Amino acid sequence: MRDAAENGTTIVLSSHVLSELVDVADRLLLLRDGRIRLDGELDTITAEHYLLIGSTDAEPTVDEGTIVSDVSGSSAAVFVVHGTRPKTTRPGWTAEAATLDDVVLAHLDAAVAA
Repeated sequence: MRDAAENGTTIVLSSHVLSELVDVADRLLLLRDGRIRLDGELDTITAEHYLLIGSTDAEPTVDEGTIVSDVSGSSAAVFVVHGTRPKTTRPGWTAEAATLDDVVLAHLDAAVAA
């Protein structure tokens, strides 16, 4: 792999195990139901998403972006948002960086547009 990288050779690697890809891939193409869900460099994909975390009692507010997926527990809700991470959030909410696992799982869980 190192040899291929030094020579600029493109390698297509397919895997269902994301942890195998993180250390060797520069780019990700995520397919679901035969449709492209994500396509881009790993750093760019994660930079374009963030986690919005808050109480299940409050409605999430996303000024710029789209909620991709959400998980609610008994006391907290976590939303994966595609968009620019806000510098400040409304009271009761925090915005945190998303990991590649967060983003991929959210896009696999999200409904596929017709």
